[in-house]
Amino acid sequence: MNLVTFAPTRACRSFCCARATLVAVRSPLLLAMIVAILLLTGTRALCAQSTIHVPADQPTIQAAIDAAQNGDTVLVAPGTYYENLQIQNKSITVRSDKGAAQTIVDGGKNNVVANINAGIGFNITLDGFTIQNGATSLSPSNGGVVAYGFATIQNNIIRANWGYGITVQGGSVNILNNHIVTTAPNAGQAYCYVYALNGINMVSSTLPGQIAPAQTRISGNLIEGDGTFCSGSGIGVNANSPVLIEDNTVRGTTKGIGVSDLQRTDDNLHVIVRQNLIYNNRYGGLYFDYFPFFGSVPYGVAPVTMVATNNTLYNNLTAGTYYDNTGRGPLAEVVLSDFYSRMALFNNLIIGSSSVSPVINCDSLGGVSGVNRTPPVFDHNNIYNMQTSSSALFLNDCGYPASFIGLNGNISANPLFASSTDLHLGPSSPSVDSANNSAAGIAGTDLDGNPRVRIPKALAIPSSTWVLTKPQAPRLRPFPPLRLPPLPTISSGRSRLS
Repeated sequence: MNLVTFAPTRACRSFCCARATLVAVRSPLLLAMIVAILLLTGTRALCAQSTIHVPADQPTIQAAIDAAQNGDTVLVAPGTYYENLQIQNKSITVRSDKGAAQTIVDGGKNNVVANINAGIGFNITLDGFTIQNGATSLSPSNGGVVAYGFATIQNNIIRANWGYGITVQGGSVNILNNHIVTTAPNAGQAYCYVYALNGINMVSSTLPGQIAPAQTRISGNLIEGDGTFCSGSGIGVNANSPVLIEDNTVRGTTKGIGVSDLQRTDDNLHVIVRQNLIYNNRYGGLYFDYFPFFGSVPYGVAPVTMVATNNTLYNNLTAGTYYDNTGRGPLAEVVLSDFYSRMALFNNLIIGSSSVSPVINCDSLGGVSGVNRTPPVFDHNNIYNMQTSSSALFLNDCGYPASFIGLNGNISANPLFASSTDLHLGPSSPSVDSANNSAAGIAGTDLDGNPRVRIPKALAIPSSTWVLTKPQAPRLRPFPPLRLPPLPTISSGRSRLS
């Protein structure tokens, strides 16, 4: 009888971590085969996924990441860790034990706080940290978190970073349930729009060698400004592959959500912006821009690739000016630019409050250099200005020969919100039961988690008569200036546990 003995690695904490495991093998040939397999795959193949504790098993988060193997979890105890994390081409989860409020990763203004690179075949999750004090450079890739490939960034507080809160450079990345505070690097700086970077900045694109198109989801995040004059915009996306932006609250930033679709040949639906609450931003709520390279896409009628459905936009011109602080504009709750026929808006509440700016602005080019006169789709929206002495609802005509209020279910009426701090619709609101049940990209539930399509009490009524409620936004929380604790003096390369 031949015996083979192996000792698994220290990081494994399962039944296979016994100091020695004896395998009885009667055949020398079989023994040789087993030894060869172990040499090729490592004994970890026989072990269960393991958890590496910081600082119990490894003194720093980076040391634990370096020691981790595919399937492992790096579990971090509460404390403040002064590190710049590099997580490269592993399938691991890096998670706090007690949540973001108690577990801080401070980049010390040395570089990006967390740099994630997960190529094809890998998947990385960053879960439950406060990410702060990232970078000093104006490079767009610097800031809190940079992600490329296949990753999930969830349940984090991302604040006090000079640069983007989260940058996505390509691949399939999920950004879920984070609280992101956009930060002005220097609030007194002239033309600070150039330097005040987005809470989330994304270039969505399929990776080289990736068979299926990359798909990115931005969902359930609270994104807000830090209270300074130019604290950055909420979400900015350059879409070259499908993106879903849903159930986010964007408030108090420079601009709410901006999407540019740069795809030239693909006619698939790229961007769905649905069921977001966008309010109290300085220079506008939603910006759509489709700009094909000249000559690469025929002008005129084209498939819709950018859709906004069931969003609530309110009071997004708090700066009170016609142009933003860089001289750009004109401003509006919603701005549509260039190739209109690629855009569609369904079931949105677009409620302005400006006496000098329109509610919707279609750029003065009338499409791409005046060539594209095919209008966007406006269907079952409520487009209204709360100012009694307001400017026009529309600036330029979006390709329409005349106003489309009253057509395709579009109305212009006071939405009758529950109160000035509660954007739920009152029972007598003209927007209740007035939407399109078959709108593109519609969600099954509203922001409160209730079914969006409601069945009448008389259950015998056919389903074709079901009604669809308009966006039911959660109660607005007050928006006082954030009181962030002072940042400590940094000594890079060490960790301090609180």
